[in-house]
This record gives sequence, C-alpha cells and structure tokens, in this order.
Amino acid sequence: MEKHKSLWKTLLLMAVGIGLVPLIFNALFVGGASRRIEAELQRIKARGEPVSCEELAGPPVPDAWNAALVYEQAFKLVKSPPTSNHVEFLENLYASSRWPLSDSKQLRRALQAVTELSHLFDLLDQASKKPCCRFQVNWSNGFETLFPHYSYLRQLAKVASAAAVLSAQIGEADSAVRFLRLALSMEESIRDEPILIGLLVRKAILSVVLSALRETLDLVDLTDEQAEVLFNELGKVDLMGAYKNALIGERVFGLWAFEQARGNLTGVQGLFSPGTSHSLWAVASGVVWHYWFSNVDECAYLAFMRRQIDLADVPYRDIKKKKVHLPDETDIPRHALLTRMISMLPTRLVLMRDGRIADIAVAQVALAAEAYKSRFGSYPRSIRELKMKLGWKLPVDPFSGLDLRFKPKRNGYLVYSIGGDLKDDGGKPTAESLRYDLPGDIVWSKSD
Repeated sequence: MEKHKSLWKTLLLMAVGIGLVPLIFNALFVGGASRRIEAELQRIKARGEPVSCEELAGPPVPDAWNAALVYEQAFKLVKSPPTSNHVEFLENLYASSRWPLSDSKQLRRALQAVTELSHLFDLLDQASKKPCCRFQVNWSNGFETLFPHYSYLRQLAKVASAAAVLSAQIGEADSAVRFLRLALSMEESIRDEPILIGLLVRKAILSVVLSALRETLDLVDLTDEQAEVLFNELGKVDLMGAYKNALIGERVFGLWAFEQARGNLTGVQGLFSPGTSHSLWAVASGVVWHYWFSNVDECAYLAFMRRQIDLADVPYRDIKKKKVHLPDETDIPRHALLTRMISMLPTRLVLMRDGRIADIAVAQVALAAEAYKSRFGSYPRSIRELKMKLGWKLPVDPFSGLDLRFKPKRNGYLVYSIGGDLKDDGGKPTAESLRYDLPGDIVWSKSD
C-alpha cells in the first residue's frame, strides 16, 4: 500500500513539474521578450518616431497650404471627358512614341491636346506652389491602406512630360521647363509619405521625368537661367532621407500586423488568409503562436528593423567596400514566422536608391553643362572647369563619393557614374538602364 502511495506521489510531483516547465519557460522566455519589446518601443518614441498607424498621418495641414486639395481637383478633371480623352492620348503618346514626332498630323493633334489641357496644367501649377501636401489616407488600415492618388500622379507626370517634349520640339524652351517642373512637383508631393510603395512611385515618376529631360535637351537649347531652374528642382529630391522615412513607416505597419495576428483566432495564418477555416488545428496553431511565440517573434522583428533603420544612411559603396552586413534572412530566427513574412531585405533597395540618386546626379551635371554652354558658348572640357567657371555646387557620384566622370565629345559631352559594380567602365552604359547591379556605368551623353 505504501509503495502505491509513494508511486502516485511521485507521478503527481512529476506531473506538477511537467506542468510548471511551460509556465517557467513562459515567464522567462516570453516575459523577457515582452520586456524587450516595451523597452524598444519606448526608445522609438523617445526618438520622436511613430509606433502606431494613426501617427503616420502627421499633424493637420491648413487647407490653404495643402497642395493635395488642388491635386484632387485635377484628378476629378482627369476622370471626365473631354479632359480624360486628351490625358489618355498624351499618356499613350509618351509611352509609345519615338521623339521627335515625325508625323505632322500626330504632332498637331498632340499640341492641340496640350492646349486643351491648359486648365489642368494651371491646377498643377497652383499645387506646385503650395508649401505642404497631405492626401487623405486612412493609415489605420495598415497593410490594407489604399493610395489611389499614386496612379493619378504617375499618369499626370507622364502627361506633363509629354507636354515638355512637345514644347521642346517646337522650340518653346520656357514651356518645356515649366512642364518638367510640374512633373517633378508631383514626385515631390508624396515625399513625406512614410511608406515604401510611395518611394517606389517617386522613383517611377523620376524615371519618366529624367527620360523627358533627355529628350528635351536633345531638342532645344536652354539658357543658363532655365537650366538652373531644373538643376535646383532636381537638387531638392532627397532619396536618402525618404528611404529611412519609408523604413520607419514600414516598421509601424509591421507592428500593426502583429496586433492584427494576435486578434485573430488562427494567428498569422488568418492575417494573410482571411478565409481560413477555424479548424481545430488552425485554431490550435494560432493559440500556440499567440501565447508562446508572438512576443519573441515581434522582438525579432523590432531588432531586424532597428538594424535596417540604423544603416539606412550608409551608401551602397560603403556596404560593398567595407563589407557592412545589412540584415538578411539569416538574421531572422526560424521561430519568428511573421517576421519572415513581412520583413524586406534591404540590399536590393539600397542599390536601387543609390542608382536613382546617380541618375539625378548625372542629369544635374548635364544641366550644368548646358548652362555653361549658354554662358560661355561651348561645353566645358572637364568637370573641374565646369565647377570653377559656372560656380554651381555639383553633386558627387554616390557610387564613388567623388566627382562624376566627365568627358568632352565633339560638340557635346559624356557624363557618367561608375554604377553599382563600383568600377569605371569608361562610360559604357549598363545593358539595362534600371539594373544597377550589372556591369557598366550610368551614362548621360549629348552630341550636337
């Protein structure tokens, strides 16, 4: 009898011990993660950075200052005929045509469309002069947030760019500069929106504008004053700061995702598959993630994003040359399931950022060369001569940290960045203009 009592007592103690193991594990492991999360959130708040989606909206902007209200009027025009017909015509023309237009009938039709859109361009001009731009965005929707203004801004940037090239073709340099400035102002209108997709839209608009600028400089000579206007407008574009701001906003969306997953019976699975059935297995896995892994998962996410944001100011050249380790999938623990699903790998993004900065830099030097010719009658023989005689502060090559390469050509010039391979290829362009990781340089060439 005593032996049976002793056995049952032992089994009872073992059962209690086994039951205490997860509680102790939860208190030490999960509780420790919870404290680290709170400490990191307090650090973020102390830096003045947002931790909730509502904070992404920013402070209110007076209506009289807000360019978005004027842009919204332009968007309404774009949706209704006859304006919509002219917009669609110019957008398609820009996307499919080779410039300059050789078909006189098509040229007349295009110029007529630009004239008919004068009211639309006046609205864009008004918007570009406002000190702020804040579109109505419901940031509280997290990953489900919609940005309908992005598609309109891209469309109008193409229309304004088409108008710029058409103006250049008929020798109206002032109008060409005006339309290019309007297209750039649409890119700048979303500079403060802290989201990666906004940064990608800005890059897309810049691609359109820089392409139109190339065509414009091939078709018409700018005065030094006209070139300086565009030079200064391009100089306002800050992609380094925008990249860091986008990462800060993406971190907020990540925190939103953890909150939503915790409020879902099936956890992470239910967050990305709303129609998931509440089967016993799905609910059980959701409960396990919620009580055992959600805190350590979120802790891993915050650590991953902190590393990205801390390195957001590092140029791609330093990452490669100094072998700076950017966070990648190897830095995410296997148990951090949601972190793996929502985290972005930054190396490609940093390369794209610096590639677009190089695109802007070579465009600015090209404008400086045009201003030099307008002032002195010929193109400069070197970048040193350009800087000394023109007196403008020229951008450096983001991939070398030094002056951009500049070579005089017969009645023209060649200016280039060494590109993402970090090698001087003598001004030979990459096989694909937006593949900054390929061998070759980022080139701007002009021959009269």
